[in-house]
Amino acid sequence: WWVCGTSRGIVASMAKTKHSPKYSVVKKYYNTYKPDGTRLWTDEMVHNAVDKGWITAAEFEEITGEKFETT
Repeated sequence: WWVCGTSRGIVASMAKTKHSPKYSVVKKYYNTYKPDGTRLWTDEMVHNAVDKGWITAAEFEEITGEKFETT
């Protein structure tokens, strides 16, 4: 947490966003490249992680940079 004092009072904000328990694993797999230059996990695999409840749709968008669309 960080706290910022202002003339109107104190404003508090979370400095670090809370992610789903499997967020870091999914992000790691997505950001890992195989020797042939392709990703270890595709966008579809990350989408499946949302369907399984491992991560949220917002986290999908954060990881892939793509808009999450339901199938």
